[in-house]
Amino acid sequence: MKTNALKGTLKATTRTFKSGNSIAVRIPHEFNLEAGKTFEIKRRGRELVLVERAENLGAIVEILQSMPSDFFAEGRVDLPPQERDFSAMFDEPVIKPKKKQASKTPSKAIAKKK
Repeated sequence: MKTNALKGTLKATTRTFKSGNSIAVRIPHEFNLEAGKTFEIKRRGRELVLVERAENLGAIVEILQSMPSDFFAEGRVDLPPQERDFSAMFDEPVIKPKKKQASKTPSKAIAKKK
């Protein structure tokens, strides 16, 4: 079992095993998981990510109810997007594409089908 002190994460090696018609993974007790909890499994590239599912939406309702009544009373004010120069990221100058105008003549692909 390895602990990354900078990130506060645990790392362990385990194996899969057959459990009925499913494949199971034994999770070491250092991860402090309770038996019987429900998790969502997500695939992210070569990783499998376990995310504990909330028992119910009660916690979210409590958080929303605890917010002050004047929260966003004036509405949300968004600033316009900033102009940025991305030319340093590319070897060639960045050119905004021109909008294509609708063609009045059928395309070559359509013309070939007839």
